[in-house]
Amino acid sequence: MLSWPAFDQRAVHEEEIMDDFSVVDDRLETALRDIRITNWLLGGYGPSHRALRRFMKPARPHHILDLGSGSADYPAHLVRWADAQGLDVRVDALEANPVTADHARAYLDQALPGRLRPRVRVITDDVFTYTPDQGTRYDLAHAGLFLHHFPDAELIALLKRMHTLCPHGLVINDLHRHPVAYASIWLLARLLPTSPMYQHDAPLSVRRAFTQDELMRVVHRAGYASAEITWHWAFRWVVQAHPTRPALP
Repeated sequence: MLSWPAFDQRAVHEEEIMDDFSVVDDRLETALRDIRITNWLLGGYGPSHRALRRFMKPARPHHILDLGSGSADYPAHLVRWADAQGLDVRVDALEANPVTADHARAYLDQALPGRLRPRVRVITDDVFTYTPDQGTRYDLAHAGLFLHHFPDAELIALLKRMHTLCPHGLVINDLHRHPVAYASIWLLARLLPTSPMYQHDAPLSVRRAFTQDELMRVVHRAGYASAEITWHWAFRWVVQAHPTRPALP
């Protein structure tokens, strides 16, 4: 039965099952599948694509660092979309959980045609300690449904690091903490044939998510000189943040 929690602050001290790296069985693979289905059903990819597009220039290649990629569904959709737009986009999908990273590689092998598969590289590493290979330079960072996993202090440190690694901009696509969003995902998770892990984590993700002021406060405290936020269905905040200017040189 649906309990009715408080929404006045983020539930950052309650843990999602997916954050437990000891969960390596079929529960993880099924939950990753459920996330992909929900993102597709609720239009979660398009807002990220459109926000990233504002930073891009057609005449040059773009290298994007995707944070906490999970099964790399955002990078897969991004390179397909970019190819259709005539844009040269390559993505490094950063994922700390080695088992999830293996699922991501398998998913990309199935989801992308052979000519696009090399455009996404899955890297198993922690976002707080990741050091790019010598010669690797990123233009932009993207965080899709990732930031709500961290308390504010860790978020600020993370975004400051992105400020250094991806100097031209950052796009955040994350959840809006709202009672309607919570009730809707609770119901959807039970109407669809989703896993118990997803049924636990999806509503909790909403409770761990952000109000507009909370998310913008974190972005500004991380040192981004300019940022704008827009609301998208279904209950998503999309932030476009840049240290100095909105476009690549």
